[in-house]
Amino acid sequence: MDAIYSEYIDLLKSPKEAMQRLCMKFDIYWSESIFDSLDFEDDTISAVNQYISKINKKTYFGKTYDNSLIEIEQQKAWRHSVRDSDGDSVPEEIQQKWGYGFNPEDYAEFESRYAFWTNDENGFPCTTVNEISIVKALVLAEWRVGKEAKGGAGFDRAVKSYNDLLASGSFKPAQQKDNSILSGQTIGELIDLWEENDPVEEEITEPNNYLIKQISIWYYGHMCKTLNIDNPLRDLYEEEMDKYRVKHPEFEESDDEDILKHIIGQAPNDGEDA
Repeated sequence: MDAIYSEYIDLLKSPKEAMQRLCMKFDIYWSESIFDSLDFEDDTISAVNQYISKINKKTYFGKTYDNSLIEIEQQKAWRHSVRDSDGDSVPEEIQQKWGYGFNPEDYAEFESRYAFWTNDENGFPCTTVNEISIVKALVLAEWRVGKEAKGGAGFDRAVKSYNDLLASGSFKPAQQKDNSILSGQTIGELIDLWEENDPVEEEITEPNNYLIKQISIWYYGHMCKTLNIDNPLRDLYEEEMDKYRVKHPEFEESDDEDILKHIIGQAPNDGEDA
């Protein structure tokens, strides 16, 4: 597919049009927003593989290129309807959502930007009223920046307002690097994520006996522990479990000050005078 993609780029002179043509050829769902999110500077994975991996998520399960055509035509119909009509024909709920007094083209742009920011692929699905309010304000701020960039005197002020909203919604790249993995995930989901992406590697010194050892310890040994059967398999299980148990510190020979320091999170200093 990479070779075909390269041929389409040479033919169409546009990576985006080439990817869309590739999707049409193989009946793959096409999304312009997903294409815009690809990292073309990543040398470890091609643009085609990036796109395919993103499109295989649950959000797009079962969708084909026909779904893309339907969505494209719906967007065109919406834009044509608001472009060829006056403001009163814009749905009332849209005007209530963004406020009254904007041009039909502006409402169409608001809806398009809002769909982009709240798309699951972009990582900001809104689930609370506060998140929805921040994204709406962010869309309006983007629109103002675009207006001021065409010659307005308040460009710097509009950019500052936009950056402030990015920070309040934790949408800045630095914040996303720190928070995107942890946000909205339970401890169990995080453990599963870490084990999937960065598992604890175990050194296998005897490959032939490895499987036998694992079954003996974690199946038979665990069963013996559960049934309170005292035998060597249980001892092997206990020895293996000791590697993962958290041992509490012993304070038999420590004074009250050392114990207090441990409780409040200060490591005792053996050289410190009482």
